[in-house]
Amino acid sequence: MIEQDLYTFLRETLVYLEFGGQQVLQTFDLTLPQYDTLRLLSERDGQRMGELRNQMLVDNSKMTRVVDHLVAQGLVERRQDPADRRAWAIFLTPAGRQLREEAGTAHRRFLQEQFAIFETSEQTQLAGLLLQLREHLTLPGEDHD
Repeated sequence: MIEQDLYTFLRETLVYLEFGGQQVLQTFDLTLPQYDTLRLLSERDGQRMGELRNQMLVDNSKMTRVVDHLVAQGLVERRQDPADRRAWAIFLTPAGRQLREEAGTAHRRFLQEQFAIFETSEQTQLAGLLLQLREHLTLPGEDHD
Protein backbone atom coordinates (compact mmCIF):
# COMPACT_ATOMS: atom_id res chain seq x y z
CA MET A 1 0.00 0.00 0.00
CA ILE A 2 1.68 3.19 -1.22
CA GLU A 3 -0.01 5.41 1.40
CA GLN A 4 1.55 3.41 4.23
CA ASP A 5 4.96 3.61 2.54
CA LEU A 6 4.61 7.39 2.13
CA TYR A 7 3.64 7.77 5.77
CA THR A 8 6.57 5.59 6.89
CA PHE A 9 9.07 7.48 4.71
CA LEU A 10 7.83 10.87 5.94
CA ARG A 11 7.86 9.74 9.57
CA GLU A 12 11.35 8.23 9.38
CA THR A 13 12.68 11.28 7.53
CA LEU A 14 11.27 13.62 10.16
CA VAL A 15 12.79 11.52 12.97
CA TYR A 16 16.23 11.69 11.33
CA LEU A 17 15.95 15.44 10.67
CA GLU A 18 14.75 16.17 14.20
CA PHE A 19 17.46 14.02 15.77
CA GLY A 20 20.19 15.67 13.71
CA GLY A 21 18.78 19.12 14.34
CA GLN A 22 18.57 18.42 18.05
CA GLN A 23 22.24 17.38 18.06
CA VAL A 24 23.15 20.73 16.49
CA LEU A 25 21.00 22.72 18.92
CA GLN A 26 22.36 20.84 21.92
CA THR A 27 25.63 22.73 21.47
CA PHE A 28 23.61 25.90 22.22
CA ASP A 29 21.86 24.27 25.21
CA LEU A 30 18.53 24.40 23.34
CA THR A 31 15.90 21.81 22.62
CA LEU A 32 14.07 21.84 19.30
CA PRO A 33 10.86 23.29 20.85
CA GLN A 34 12.89 26.01 22.59
CA TYR A 35 14.67 26.89 19.35
CA ASP A 36 11.38 26.90 17.41
CA THR A 37 9.91 29.29 19.98
CA LEU A 38 12.87 31.65 19.62
CA ARG A 39 12.56 31.37 15.83
CA LEU A 40 8.85 32.21 15.88
CA LEU A 41 9.47 35.21 18.15
CA SER A 42 12.28 36.44 15.90
CA GLU A 43 9.79 36.41 13.02
CA ARG A 44 7.14 38.26 15.07
CA ASP A 45 8.03 39.36 18.56
CA GLY A 46 5.38 39.88 21.24
CA GLN A 47 3.16 36.88 20.56
CA ARG A 48 0.73 35.52 23.11
CA MET A 49 1.08 32.00 24.44
CA GLY A 50 -1.94 30.79 22.47
CA GLU A 51 -0.46 32.05 19.21
CA LEU A 52 2.83 30.29 19.90
CA ARG A 53 1.04 27.11 20.98
CA ASN A 54 -0.99 27.01 17.77
CA GLN A 55 2.07 27.47 15.59
CA MET A 56 4.06 24.88 17.53
CA LEU A 57 1.17 22.37 17.51
CA VAL A 58 1.59 21.66 21.23
CA ASP A 59 -0.71 21.81 24.24
CA ASN A 60 -0.83 24.63 26.81
CA SER A 61 1.28 22.85 29.42
CA LYS A 62 4.10 22.06 26.98
CA MET A 63 4.17 25.65 25.71
CA THR A 64 4.21 26.96 29.29
CA ARG A 65 7.16 24.70 30.18
CA VAL A 66 9.11 25.83 27.11
CA VAL A 67 8.49 29.52 27.79
CA ASP A 68 9.18 29.12 31.53
CA HIS A 69 12.56 27.60 30.70
CA LEU A 70 13.40 30.36 28.22
CA VAL A 71 12.39 33.01 30.79
CA ALA A 72 14.59 31.36 33.44
CA GLN A 73 17.50 31.41 30.97
CA GLY A 74 16.95 35.11 30.27
CA LEU A 75 16.16 34.49 26.60
CA VAL A 76 12.56 35.71 26.59
CA GLU A 77 10.38 37.79 28.88
CA ARG A 78 6.69 38.05 29.56
CA ARG A 79 5.18 41.53 29.30
CA GLN A 80 1.64 42.79 29.46
CA ASP A 81 0.15 42.87 25.99
CA PRO A 82 -0.24 46.54 25.05
CA ALA A 83 -3.41 45.67 23.11
CA ASP A 84 -5.01 43.90 26.10
CA ARG A 85 -3.57 44.61 29.53
CA ARG A 86 -5.19 41.44 30.92
CA ALA A 87 -3.06 39.30 28.60
CA TRP A 88 0.66 38.60 28.47
CA ALA A 89 2.90 38.53 25.42
CA ILE A 90 6.29 36.90 24.99
CA PHE A 91 9.26 38.95 23.78
CA LEU A 92 12.85 38.05 22.92
CA THR A 93 15.54 39.57 25.10
CA PRO A 94 18.78 40.76 23.46
CA ALA A 95 20.43 37.53 24.70
CA GLY A 96 17.59 35.49 23.19
CA ARG A 97 17.89 37.29 19.87
CA GLN A 98 21.64 36.71 19.74
CA LEU A 99 21.34 33.02 20.66
CA ARG A 100 18.57 32.56 18.09
CA GLU A 101 20.82 34.04 15.39
CA GLU A 102 23.80 31.85 16.32
CA ALA A 103 21.74 28.67 16.69
CA GLY A 104 19.78 29.54 13.55
CA THR A 105 22.96 29.77 11.49
CA ALA A 106 24.10 26.34 12.69
CA HIS A 107 20.65 24.78 12.25
CA ARG A 108 20.27 26.25 8.76
CA ARG A 109 23.71 24.88 7.81
CA PHE A 110 22.65 21.43 9.05
CA LEU A 111 19.45 21.54 6.97
CA GLN A 112 21.33 22.75 3.89
CA GLU A 113 23.69 19.79 4.21
CA GLN A 114 20.79 17.34 4.49
CA PHE A 115 18.84 18.74 1.53
CA ALA A 116 21.94 19.19 -0.65
CA ILE A 117 21.19 15.80 -2.25
CA PHE A 118 18.42 17.57 -4.17
CA GLU A 119 18.83 20.11 -6.94
CA THR A 120 17.20 23.48 -6.22
CA SER A 121 14.32 22.64 -8.56
CA GLU A 122 13.76 19.35 -6.72
CA GLN A 123 13.76 21.15 -3.35
CA THR A 124 11.15 23.55 -4.71
CA GLN A 125 9.06 20.65 -6.02
CA LEU A 126 9.31 18.78 -2.70
CA ALA A 127 8.34 21.92 -0.77
CA GLY A 128 5.32 22.39 -3.03
CA LEU A 129 4.17 18.80 -2.59
CA LEU A 130 4.58 18.90 1.20
CA LEU A 131 2.74 22.23 1.39
CA GLN A 132 -0.08 20.81 -0.69
CA LEU A 133 -0.32 17.83 1.66
CA ARG A 134 -0.15 20.05 4.77
CA GLU A 135 -2.94 22.29 3.49
CA HIS A 136 -5.11 19.21 3.02
CA LEU A 137 -4.48 17.84 6.53
CA THR A 138 -6.41 18.89 9.61
CA LEU A 139 -6.00 18.28 13.31
CA PRO A 140 -8.86 16.90 15.38
CA GLY A 141 -11.32 19.73 15.92
CA GLU A 142 -10.10 21.77 12.92
CA ASP A 143 -12.41 22.55 10.06
CA HIS A 144 -11.34 22.10 6.46
CA ASP A 145 -11.76 25.42 4.62
